Amino acid sequence: MFSKKDKVLKHFRRYSYDQIEKLVSKNFKILRITFFNTLLFLPIVLATLTFKFLKIDYIDDVENTPNRPINNLLYFIFRFELFFLKYVDFPFGVSIIIIGEKKNL
Repeated sequence: MFSKKDKVLKHFRRYSYDQIEKLVSKNFKILRITFFNTLLFLPIVLATLTFKFLKIDYIDDVENTPNRPINNLLYFIFRFELFFLKYVDFPFGVSIIIIGEKKNL
């Protein structure tokens, strides 16, 4: 899913769940690892693949703060997911959240 957006944001790579878990566990004891942004996963994947396939430059449009109703909807979606993250781990999502503590070396 590496896209032009990643290049604009100066990302060099995207990590899979297993890759980031292995990398972080070298120096941290992982207390919790889970996906986040699950509810928007399908729309984001579809939009990203469509824009890549059609070679549409959308960076200027998506990197601005959305208008108030859309911003409120996104806020509600993230708060909704945050509530459920207190009780469950999500099996997929756009982002990965890791909580850890530094290992004593």
